[in-house]
Amino acid sequence: MNKRITIIGAGNMGTALALVLSDNGYNVKLWDMNSKVVNFINKSHENKIYLPKVRLPNKISATSNIDEAACFSNILILAIPSQFLRSTLRMIPNDDLKYEIIVNCAKGIDLKTGQFMSDIVKEELGKKSHGIFADLSGPSLAAELVQRQLTGVIVASKNELVLGYLRNIFENDYLKIQTSTDVLGVEIGSVMKNIYSIGIGMTDELSNSMNTRALLLTQALEEMSELGIKMGAKKETFYGLSGIGDLIATCLSDYSRNRRLGQQIAKGKSVAQAQKVIKQVTEGYYAAEAVQKISKKYKVKLPLTDTIYQVLYKRKKPTEIIKAF
Repeated sequence: MNKRITIIGAGNMGTALALVLSDNGYNVKLWDMNSKVVNFINKSHENKIYLPKVRLPNKISATSNIDEAACFSNILILAIPSQFLRSTLRMIPNDDLKYEIIVNCAKGIDLKTGQFMSDIVKEELGKKSHGIFADLSGPSLAAELVQRQLTGVIVASKNELVLGYLRNIFENDYLKIQTSTDVLGVEIGSVMKNIYSIGIGMTDELSNSMNTRALLLTQALEEMSELGIKMGAKKETFYGLSGIGDLIATCLSDYSRNRRLGQQIAKGKSVAQAQKVIKQVTEGYYAAEAVQKISKKYKVKLPLTDTIYQVLYKRKKPTEIIKAF
């Protein structure tokens, strides 16, 4: 078995997955555009920008040369923000691409085309690689994963053989893998939970009420299920790790940058000001606009999603969220 794996993106999740894989005996090459991140990983074995004070084993190295990263392994993991996925994939060289498996961790929808990440990967790498596509999603906060806290994620692929292969690669004592063939459902859940995390961040800042959280979480699950089923996903997917599981972790954790964005907006900051405070990409902001368009296309009413969109893009007050019910 090839014991090398390439990860494109050395942010929170990319670094956390590198640690998991190194624990499982793999040599991991992380690629990132930020030379400071690369230097920290190679010289001090620490990602001081995204995951400070976490010691990274010698099996993990980093590079800002995408050619070097691309040729390192026949397994490619994509762990970059969704809005940069297409442009990053276009940087990967045409030569010597013989990926057996491509695993996407990006959670989002392309704002220009309305495509999910699986569509973008196939479109951009389809002519370059015969790799089998898979999605990795679920409630996996990087800050807890690197502490080796018990975590469960879901891997989705239409190829059942590759699901077993990926389970063997990722699973260990603290990371448990569930599998699914419903790629679309897993992607929908991973996108929409970030929107609701912003909404719950807003209401938490305004009221800090468990009753309100429970109401919003229930409504969120209903909305993502309704839209997902309309689009052709399986209902049971939303009652698993990529649905209710991801909702719980992303909406209720202080580590969630989308939740923190909502809290900052509820404090009176504009979206731009709040994003400067967070200092990381908040996928839910972009997802709110994309899902707004999709819901209109499929003629599905999503009152909570729509209200969060109105707050983010139309300058409605966060208190408007309670009117979504």
